[in-house]
Amino acid sequence: MVLLGPDGHRKEPSADWFTGFLSTTAASNEMVVEIRFTRPRAYGALTEYARRRGDFAIAAVAMAFDVLEGRCRDVSIAVGGVASTTLRATEAESLAEGAPATEQTWRKVARAAAGGINPPADLNGDAHYRRRLVETLTERAFAQALASVLPQC
Repeated sequence: MVLLGPDGHRKEPSADWFTGFLSTTAASNEMVVEIRFTRPRAYGALTEYARRRGDFAIAAVAMAFDVLEGRCRDVSIAVGGVASTTLRATEAESLAEGAPATEQTWRKVARAAAGGINPPADLNGDAHYRRRLVETLTERAFAQALASVLPQC
């Protein structure tokens, strides 16, 4: 993230950006003016589930990856709505890295993403419900990402 404030521009690594629910490292007198990606990937998608359009997501999954020679490379998976900050699904990323870009792989990856979180229960659902949402949303994100570039998949 690149922020601009009274002291000029400053950079904030995305891993440090979120500090809690609706909280970031931005000061009250700063604004985001640019988001830089270290290396854009060919495939990416964001899926979310909310009860009504425009509501905060009960669960969300964003992913980006490349496919080289039929295998997933440089995989990033982020999960939101299941903790006070956005989480990286590092176990799921490791499972996907180098694996074939197939539905079977992504079913396993989706289960790993869901199994790697410990969401709180609230009025929108319990932990089991949110894990199932993350599993479903991860599979959907993969399908959407591939469909956006390779319609035949």
